[in-house]
Amino acid sequence: MQIIVYYQNGKLDVFSTDNFTANEPWAKQGLNLATELTVRLDLLDDEGLIIDLYWYDGSEAGNAVETPDDDTRTVIRHALRRQGRRIRLVSQEELEHIAQITIDGELAVWRQGGYLINGVMFKNQELLCFSNDSVTSMNRRASSVFEYLKNANPGISEETLSAMMGYPLGAMQQIKDAEAANSEEDDDDDFDE
Repeated sequence: MQIIVYYQNGKLDVFSTDNFTANEPWAKQGLNLATELTVRLDLLDDEGLIIDLYWYDGSEAGNAVETPDDDTRTVIRHALRRQGRRIRLVSQEELEHIAQITIDGELAVWRQGGYLINGVMFKNQELLCFSNDSVTSMNRRASSVFEYLKNANPGISEETLSAMMGYPLGAMQQIKDAEAANSEEDDDDDFDE
């Protein structure tokens, strides 16, 4: 992962997780099978730009969870998730000087006037809610697929139809309510013109 912090004065900070300074940073504590890097944009305003590191220990541990695998008739031992370190890339005091932050080339945070915008939260909502002539929101697509399945399978319950799409029925109902409310607002806007 590469994180680039762009400052308003033209300075750049480039952080890369591709190359740790130690090839196996937790070797003395166990067998690292995978490393989890959590970029904590949820803490940006309160603590700055933080990365939490966790690692998955594949060494034999007495408290590891075991899961039977019916296909192979064996027992699979789970790697234990271990806490690594917290890294502060940008302090809270430095936030006022940031212009933008990219993660692997993707814009994650940007400045709008005096405010930092959490691009991950914005993009999540944009994906769910925004539609125009060339883009259809995830909610509108889910609603359309649900209606299609409902019409094609009249004897199947709405709960089963939702599950076929990977949605809980409650989530589908929220989508239908939101789509209906926005459809009414669009009708009101058209009427006002």
